[in-house]
Order: sequence, then C-alpha cells, then structure tokens
Amino acid sequence: MSPIATSTRERPESVWWALIRAAIFLYVFLLAVAMMGGAFKLLGGGFAKALVAGTSNPFAGLFIGVLATSLAQSSSLTTSVVVGLVASGTLTTELAVPVIMGANVGTSITNLIVTLGHLRRSNEFRRALAAATVHDFFNWAAVILFLPLQVTTGFLSKMAGALANVVVVGDGVSFTSPTKAMTKPVIHVIQDVIQQTGLPNTGVAIVELVLSLALLFLALVMLTKTMKGILLSRLQPVLSSSFARNAPLAIVFGLVITAIAQSSSITTSLLVPMAAAGVLRLNQVYPVTLGANVGTTVTALLAATVGSIDGLAIAFAHLLFNVIGILVLYVPPPVRPLIPKAARRFAIAATKSRRLVLIFILGVFFVLPGLVILIDHFL
Repeated sequence: MSPIATSTRERPESVWWALIRAAIFLYVFLLAVAMMGGAFKLLGGGFAKALVAGTSNPFAGLFIGVLATSLAQSSSLTTSVVVGLVASGTLTTELAVPVIMGANVGTSITNLIVTLGHLRRSNEFRRALAAATVHDFFNWAAVILFLPLQVTTGFLSKMAGALANVVVVGDGVSFTSPTKAMTKPVIHVIQDVIQQTGLPNTGVAIVELVLSLALLFLALVMLTKTMKGILLSRLQPVLSSSFARNAPLAIVFGLVITAIAQSSSITTSLLVPMAAAGVLRLNQVYPVTLGANVGTTVTALLAATVGSIDGLAIAFAHLLFNVIGILVLYVPPPVRPLIPKAARRFAIAATKSRRLVLIFILGVFFVLPGLVILIDHFL
C-alpha cells in the first residue's frame, strides 16, 4: 500500500514542478528570441530598408526580401517597410509582391538557428532540423510555383487589389502582443545595462546578440530535457490526438498562437525543441507551421487598414500567398507528404555532415541573395 500511495502522492508534485520548470525555460527561450530579433534590427534594420527601396526587378525583389528579413530577423519589419514604400508611391504593387514572398522565406532562418542548439546530439538534431526545414521547403516550393505566375499574370497583386477595394479603410486596429509585453521590460533593463558601458549602438547590438544566443541555447537544452522527462509521456498523447487526427485544428492553432505572439518565428522556433524531444512528430509540426505562416499576416492586415488601398493590397497579397500555398501544397493528399519527405531527407544528410546546415543557412539566406542583388545592380 505504501509504495502505491507514495507514487500517487509524488506524481502531481512531479508534474507541477516539471510544468514550472518548463514555463521558466520557455520564458527564457521567448526572451532570447525577442532579444535576438531586436539585435538584428539594430544591426540590419536600416540596411534592410535601403535594400527594399532599391527594388527594380521582381526576381531580385524576391532575394531582397529574403536578405532584408534575414538581416532584420522580422518579416513584419520587412512587410511594414514595403507597405510604407507602396503607400508613398516609391514601390509598385507588382514589384512589392516578390519582396513579400522573399520575406516569407527569410523569416524561417530563426528556427534554423535554433536547431544549432541540438547540434551535438544526433537524434535530437535530426528531428529538430526536419521540423525547421519543413518551413523552408514549403516557402520555397510556394515561391517556385507562384512567382513565375505572378510575374507573367500578376494574379496575386490583382486578387489582392480586388480584395482591398471591397474592404472599408477605417481607423485601424491596435493590438499588443502578450509575448512582447512579458519580454519587453526585461529586454529594456538588459539594454540599459549594456548601454551604460558606453558602447555604440552597433556594439550594444553585438553584445545583445551574443547574450541572446547564449540564453537561447541554455533554454533549449533545459527545455528539451524537461520535455524528454515527465512531460513527454503526458503531452505526447494529447498533442498526438489533437494534431495528428485533425490537421485543420493544428493549422488554426498555429495561426492563433502566431497572431497573438505577433511572430511566426516564435511559434515555429518553439516547435523545434518539441520535435527534438519527440513530443511532436514531423507530420504534426507541418500543419502548425502552415498556420503560423498565415498567422504572421494578421498584424500587417490590421495595421494596413489604417493606410492606403495599395498598402492593404500588399497585406492581402501576403495572406493570399500563404493560403493558396496551403490549398495547393498541403490539401491534395498526393502532394501533402512531399515537403515533409524532403525535409526529413535533408535532415538525415545534414546529420551525417553537419557543415550542410551552415552551408544552407549562409548560402540560401545570405550568399545567394547577395549575389543575385549584386548581379542585378551591375547589369
């Protein structure tokens, strides 16, 4: 009787302690992601704006969107800049749509960085990388399908413009992210402490970036350990029954969480340690990621209602790009497994040769976009 009674008494305490630890490390994780985004904005925000303003070719515009978002670590920043440039007449809607597509691709760099925290543990790294790259492969597949159509027919800009014309432009809607509300005060304190050293803004950004990466890796290690322990056996059945059997629910979940957090990077990056720990399988991560892609457009839509018709059209183009991508690349059963299969194969190859991850991150998000932009500039 005694062992059973003891086990029954200890189990709730163990669960609560695990939940408390998970909550603490989750907060540190969110804080690190927010700090990293702020640091990249300080380092690359102005450069990103200059890049977008110089767009003149739709294919170059795609890679400008990729590079600008990779530097600023925020698709919201890139899309906001694009909306402003379109509203001012500096950028046409037709040229702005490829930049928005590129921003959709560039935002997925954050969860790739998160996978580096699992680099030394092969099985965890393989699962984490597959969960991260499913986002990249979906976005690139959508670009490959829709960019040529947009360039030749203007279908996205025309559909978005038609939608914008039937929406009444009012006073706009303001929304405060609870994630930002929780992390902003702490980030301000950290920034104030760093600034007291007398460093210039670039130095402050570099210190903040290094600190955020250290906190990110610490939070990932501890969060994964917690999930692999007592939480794994309890969370996995719940998540499996909810997401595996009901993909629309998983998409809605990703959409709502991203709309609340106002960051697809936070949602998709949080999936990485859960996948690494085995709490979520790749086929469960995939629909949540798709929902996050749609959810990240909500903030721009709300903000664009206060601006011009053209600005609202760009926000709708971003939404349509992701929704049509889901309809074409996820809804048809024969097509659905292709992207997860590609992500899984890449993860297996990268587990055998870790340098592939570095080549992928640098090549896809920085080197290739930089070369295309330079070639376009000099031609």
